[in-house]
Amino acid sequence: MERAAFFPAWRDKKLTGMILGISGAKGNAARRIEASVAKGGLDVADSVPEIDDLFQR
Repeated sequence: MERAAFFPAWRDKKLTGMILGISGAKGNAARRIEASVAKGGLDVADSVPEIDDLFQR
């Protein structure tokens, strides 16, 4: 969804079933989501070995 459509829909509470995560981390996209998906990340309860391997590489 484009930003111009997302923010009005979010403001007007028209979006359902969503979880929104925001990160202020610097760096590329992989660095920004690492804390949420890779083993040892601050927000990770469990991990997937294939994904962990991708982050290590």
